[in-house]
This record gives sequence, structure tokens and C-alpha cells, in this order.
Amino acid sequence: MLFGSDCKNNMLWDVAGIKRGDTVGLVSGVATILVLVASGVLFERVGRAAPFVLVALGTLLLAGLGVLGVSEPPPVLPAAQTYPRVWGTLRRLVTSRPRQWRWLLGALFLSAGATSIVETGSASFAVFTLGMRLGDAAALRVVGVVAFLLGAVPSARLATRIGRRQTVALGLLLVMLTYGATAVWVATPWAYALVLGVAGVGGALVLVNILPLVFDLGEDTQFGAYTGLVAVPVQAAAVLGPSVAGLVVEATGSQRTLFVVAAVALGIAWLLLQRVRVETVPR
Repeated sequence: MLFGSDCKNNMLWDVAGIKRGDTVGLVSGVATILVLVASGVLFERVGRAAPFVLVALGTLLLAGLGVLGVSEPPPVLPAAQTYPRVWGTLRRLVTSRPRQWRWLLGALFLSAGATSIVETGSASFAVFTLGMRLGDAAALRVVGVVAFLLGAVPSARLATRIGRRQTVALGLLLVMLTYGATAVWVATPWAYALVLGVAGVGGALVLVNILPLVFDLGEDTQFGAYTGLVAVPVQAAAVLGPSVAGLVVEATGSQRTLFVVAAVALGIAWLLLQRVRVETVPR
């Protein structure tokens, strides 16, 4: 059983997981495209501070819309039903066997760290290695976001055929190959755009299906705890990634080395993901 529930609940979650993944991926992709294009134009025509002002104002606007326009009904819980505390949940996950959660959290940390390292050095790579202007480098990243948008819905459909774990693993391999290609082959903006497009498709395979995969390993009464648990390795990697990127570039003197380190991290993440086993229910 996926959640310790019956087959009907599992089938309902499969449908909900596809729709939620598609929606979040599409909305996030469209927003990223708008931000990248607007930031590139503002950086070149207005000044260095303009993109940061734009993002700050947009964040305030969206936060206000969320507070004023979104109302959530209070949860209705059975009086006799109790839920374990957060520390109890974490302790059970750490000590559980088989060690599914440890492998999955490790894979999340390494994959998020690889992405953070590459994102930290991607602009420098485009400017100093490929000779692009900084505004053009920001605009070029739109290629990867468009590819993500195009791959969001098919990646969710693919997961229903071959499984979420296999789909996430395929995405990790695809992104790993693009990082390796960038390190040894990319020498022009056009080649970089091609690599970004392939990486966007691989990113869609991972990001659309990773949260439903986490829920597959958890219990249906603790979705909130598992969602928060996913954020821990991801945010830790986001904190460490830029520092690692700076140390690597300082030690090697080349932005290409960042893609090598990121590819190795993704390879290890893929190996850890192979140890995760998700029980399925006949349909």
C-alpha cells in the first residue's frame, strides 16, 4: 500500500498528483519566463538594481493578493483522531527500516545542491566563457524554462506508465548528461541554448514528480510533515551550493568545473534513488 489506505484512495491520489504537478509546473514556468525576460531587459536598459526592485515589488504584490484573496476553510478533524508530533515523525523516519527516507533525502540534497551550484555559476559561465552579455545570458535561460513548460504535462503522464521513481531517475540522468556536455562540449551560445533545453525537460521529469514520490512513501495523515521534510535538504543545499561553487571556481579557475561537480552529485543522487522502493497497488 502506498499510504496504508485502500486502492481507491491510491487511484484518486494518482489523478490529483498529475493535475497538481501540471498546474504548479506550468504556473511556475510562466512566472520564471516573465521574470527572466523582464530582468534581462531592465538590467541592460535601466541598471543593475532594476531586476531586484522588480522582484521585490512583485513579491509584495503577490503576497498581498494571497492574503486578501485566498481563503482556506478550517480543517474538520474527527474528535477521536490524534496525530503524532513533528519530532516523533522525524524520529520514526530516521530509525525506520528499510532506510527509504534516508536515501530519498540524500538524493534530494545532492540534486538540489547540484542545481544550486550550476545556477550560481551559470551567468559567469555565459559571460566569461561564452562571451555573452549578462542581459543576454539571463534571457537565454528562458529556453530551459520553455522546455520545462513543454515537458511538465508529459512528465506527469509518463510517471503513470513507468512509475514516479523511474521518472525522477530518468530526469536526473538527463540533467546529469547535460551538465557533462556543458563541461566538455559547449563553446557557443547556441550550443548552450540546446543544453538548457534538454536540461529543462529533465528538470520537469524531476520536479513534477518528486513531491508525489515523497507522498508515496508517507502516510496520508501526515502530508504536511512530509512536505516540510522535503524542504530541509533542498534549503540546506541552496545555502551550501553557492559557497561550494565559489570554492570550486577559486580552486580551479574555471566555471566549467562547476558542471563537472554538479554532474557527479547528480550521479550519486541517482544511485541513492535506486535504493528507494515504492510499493504499488494493482489497478
